[in-house]
Amino acid sequence: MTTNSVQSNAHCLVVYDDSTKELGRWVVGICKQRLPHLLSHVGDHLTDEANFYQIATSEDGKLRSAMSPEQTTTSVTVVVVAFFDGLSDGAKTVFAQFKTWAAERKTNLVVQALNAKKGSHTLMDNEDALISSIVKKLPGGGGALTTAAAKKTTAPSASDDGVLIQEETIEVDVTAEALSRRLRLGQGECFWTVAGTEETLPAAIQLLRNVVKELSSEMFPVTSEPRPLPKSRLPASTSGAVGGGSGVVLAQEFMVRTHRELEHIEMRLAMCGNVDSGKSTITSVLTRGIRDDGRGHARAFVFNHKHEQDTGRTSSVSENHLGFDAAGNVMNYDGKSVAATVVAATTAAAAAKHTDPNNSAEENTTTTTIAKQAHISHISTHDLAMRSDKVITLYDLAGHEKYLKTTVLGMTRSMPDYACIVVSANNGIQRMTKEHLGLCLALKLPFFVVVTRIDSTPDNVRQETSQTILKLLKMPTVKKLPFPVRKTDDVIVAAKNLMYDRITPIFEVSNVTGQGIADVLQFLNLLPCRKDWASLVTMPREMIIDSTFFVTGVGTVVGGIITQGRFKTGDTVWLGPDGLGAFRTTQIKSIHVKGVETDHVDAGNDAALCLKKEKRSAVRKGNVLLEMSDAKRMPSSYWQFEAEIVILYHSTTISTNYEPVIHSTTVRQSARIMLVEQEVLRTGDRSTVRFHFLYRPEFMQVGQRMIFREGRTKGIGTVTKLIEVSDDTFLGNARSKAKEVVRATHQPR
Repeated sequence: MTTNSVQSNAHCLVVYDDSTKELGRWVVGICKQRLPHLLSHVGDHLTDEANFYQIATSEDGKLRSAMSPEQTTTSVTVVVVAFFDGLSDGAKTVFAQFKTWAAERKTNLVVQALNAKKGSHTLMDNEDALISSIVKKLPGGGGALTTAAAKKTTAPSASDDGVLIQEETIEVDVTAEALSRRLRLGQGECFWTVAGTEETLPAAIQLLRNVVKELSSEMFPVTSEPRPLPKSRLPASTSGAVGGGSGVVLAQEFMVRTHRELEHIEMRLAMCGNVDSGKSTITSVLTRGIRDDGRGHARAFVFNHKHEQDTGRTSSVSENHLGFDAAGNVMNYDGKSVAATVVAATTAAAAAKHTDPNNSAEENTTTTTIAKQAHISHISTHDLAMRSDKVITLYDLAGHEKYLKTTVLGMTRSMPDYACIVVSANNGIQRMTKEHLGLCLALKLPFFVVVTRIDSTPDNVRQETSQTILKLLKMPTVKKLPFPVRKTDDVIVAAKNLMYDRITPIFEVSNVTGQGIADVLQFLNLLPCRKDWASLVTMPREMIIDSTFFVTGVGTVVGGIITQGRFKTGDTVWLGPDGLGAFRTTQIKSIHVKGVETDHVDAGNDAALCLKKEKRSAVRKGNVLLEMSDAKRMPSSYWQFEAEIVILYHSTTISTNYEPVIHSTTVRQSARIMLVEQEVLRTGDRSTVRFHFLYRPEFMQVGQRMIFREGRTKGIGTVTKLIEVSDDTFLGNARSKAKEVVRATHQPR
C-alpha cells in the first residue's frame, strides 16, 4: 500500500474497551474532536468481544459502510484496544488474540493497545499520548499533527507489544522553542533523539548543540554511537526531511540538561531492604566513590550514631547526596565521569583484600587507604549543591524489624520519587524485604532492585536468589515486569520506563570489586523526575517539617520538604498545629538549600528555614508551614478522619476500638477506630473507617495516602473526609489523667 493513494480522511477507528464504558467513551470523544481530518468514521466503544469481531469484519458493518468502495482498498482501520490494566495476564492474552486476528484479515487492520495503567484517570490526563499513539498507526498521518519546525516519529523500543515499554521520540528538526518546551516538561532535563543519514547526521547534531547552548544548557550522548534505523519506520511526511542517500537512517540519543546557577533538579531515593543486605554500604559506595573492604568499612561513612557503627545496623534515617552536572559527570568524585567511577576510587589491592584486626600490617593499610580516599573524594553538601545541576538524595533506611517505624516514617515523610530495594545475593529474600516491598506498593512508589555481594556468592546460590526475585515480582499482588539490566541499552530503557511503575529493573553489583556500580550510577543519572513540582510552585505555600535544631547566634531552624508554592525570606506564615490544634504566625529570617543561602525556595526542594523568635521545643516533627492569605483565618487541624482502607494482613479480625499507628506525610500517631462500615475486617477486605487520634489533632488533607500498622504493616488507605470536632466522651478520661500528671509534676516536695 502506498501512502500517495491514501486519502487523508479514509481511515476508520474502532475502540474495544475491556472494562468500563467510561474509558471507551473518552477515547471515542477525543478522537472525534481532534482527528476529524484523518478519520472518516469513529466506531462506538464496544465491551462485548463477540459483537466487536462481528462489526469489525462484516461487509455490511460500520467499517465498510463508513467509506466508499475506492477508499476501502486503501484505508487503514485502527483497532484501539483500551485496557484498564494492561499488565494483567488477561489483558496480555486478549491483546495477543487481537494481533493474531488482525494479521489474518485481508483488509488493512492495525491494532494499538492503550493502557490506563492504574485506572482510567491516568490515561485520561494525557490526551496527547492518546492522539500520538493512534496517529502513528496511520500512513501519512504523522504530518497532520506536526510542523516543519518539529517533526517527530518513533524508534523501535525494547518491546513491540504496545503495552510494556514506552517508545522514544525522534526529533528530525530542532528549534529553541521545541527544546525549551521539552525541558520545562522534564523540569530541567529531557531525552532528545536526532536522526539523519550518514551525511546529514553530523550537521543535525551540531544544530542541536547550537540550540542547547542558546538555552544555557548542556548535552551528552546516552547511546555511545549512532544506531541504524530503517527509513521504512519513518512516516512519509518526515522521510524526506532526514536527507537522501541509503535506505538506512542513523539515530543517536542525547540527554539535555539545563544549567542553572544556585538551582538544581531535585530527586529523592529511599534505600530499602532487609538488615545486613548492604544498603548503607552501597549508599557509601555511590556517594563517596570508594570500594568496600569486604568487612563493612565503607558503611561507617553514612552512619549517624556511634552505636550504628558498633553494631553495623542503621537505626535512623541518614541523608546522603549524589550530584551530577549538566554534562552527566558525577560531582562527588572531583568531576569524574560516570563511566570512570568504577576504577577511580581504589586500587586493585584495596578491592581484592579483606581487612581484619588480625591481618598483617600491609593488609591493614588497605582499610586506611580506603578511609583516606573517602575523605579526599567526598565533598561537602554545600560544594556539591553549588557544582551540581541534578542532586539525588539517598535516604538510607533501617532494615531491622525493630526499627520498622523509623523506616515507615522515612518512606512517608521524605516523599521519595523512587525506592531501591537492596537484596543480598547470599541471603536472598527475607521477611523484611517483603515488608519494604509492600510499603512501596502501598505508597505507589516505583522501585528497582539491587542485588549485592555477587563477588562472594556461589553461582548456584546467586541463581536461586535471582529466581526468587523474579517469582516475587510476578506474584498477583505485585504484578511487576522483571527487567534484568545486563548491558548499556538496558540501563537506558530502565531509566526511561521506571517512572510508569510497570517494570522493575534488577541490577547486580559488588561493592568490593565495583562490578555493576557504573550501571547504577548511569541509571540514576538518566532517571527523570516523577512528580511535576513545577505545576505546584503557583499553589499556596506548604512545607512539611521533618527536623528541628537550634543554631547558636542564629535561632531555631526547621528542615523539610517544600510541597507547594514558593517561600521567600521575610514571609509571614502559619506554623502548627500545636498540642491543642492551634496555629500561630511566624516569620522566615533566612533560607538555606543544601547549605547554600538563597532568598527563595520552590516546591520540590529540601530546605532549612530559620524562624524568628521561635523556641525549638515549641516545634515538632510533623508540623507544617502554611500560606497566610488571611491573618484572621487560622488553618484547621483534625481530631478525626475517614479513609477508604485495605487490610493487607492481620492474623485475626479488625473492628472498632482497634488502635494502630497512623503513618502519613504529616502524621505519626496512634489512633482508634471509631466506626467501621462492616462489622469486622479481615485480610483483603476493603471498607470505609473512621479514625480518632489519641493525643493531638493533626493537619491532613483529603486524598492523602496513609499506612497503619501494629508492629508490621496492617493496611493502607486514602483519606476521604476530615472532622475537626473531637469526641469529648472518648477523650475525657485521657485528659483527666493528663491533668493529674501535670499537677503531680508541679507539686512541691
